[in-house]
Amino acid sequence: MELIFIRHGLPERQVRNDSSADPGLSSTGSAQAVALGEWLGREPVDVIAQSPARRARETAAPLARRCGLTPITVADLKEFDAGSGSYVPVEEMRAAGDPKWQLLRQGRLYGTDEEAWAFRLRVVASVESLLHTPGTRTAVVCHGGVINAYLGHILGIDKPLWFAARYTGICRVLAARTGERSLLTLNEAPHLARCGLRFGDGEPGGASAS
Repeated sequence: MELIFIRHGLPERQVRNDSSADPGLSSTGSAQAVALGEWLGREPVDVIAQSPARRARETAAPLARRCGLTPITVADLKEFDAGSGSYVPVEEMRAAGDPKWQLLRQGRLYGTDEEAWAFRLRVVASVESLLHTPGTRTAVVCHGGVINAYLGHILGIDKPLWFAARYTGICRVLAARTGERSLLTLNEAPHLARCGLRFGDGEPGGASAS
């Protein structure tokens, strides 16, 4: 089976203190999602799995319409900071010198009581469960931290956040029934280049999340 991991598009900034932040896509993020749907929708996709976060669901929607599929929502595809009361795009944190950005650069998680090892175990179990879905190609619309965790697992990389995932960037994994997992591509984004949209938020080699 081929697993196609997709990070959500650029979200809106959302700050609130009464409950968990769940921002939708910005205008740029919506354009990224449409471009993704037009590009990836040309390929045969059998299943679309999505994080319960609004930004992931809104990113999956154009692809689902193009493929004529109803996405399945998988609770454990949520990001490590899913319980945080605010959401600030990582570009803003970097520009402001936010301490959270420094933690991300160091490969450390924030905004959650979940330890990095527990986060990875939860993500790996969730992704592996998708291998039992019908078909041969599953698109997984989720978060930078989730993608880092699973790909780090199959590559043997311990750092929680080891590469900068692009908004609507595509990473492909080939999963064999015998247990082998192979990374085929990392951070594909031809749909963004064709539309003149921004590629992503991370500096080369930097950490990117949420």
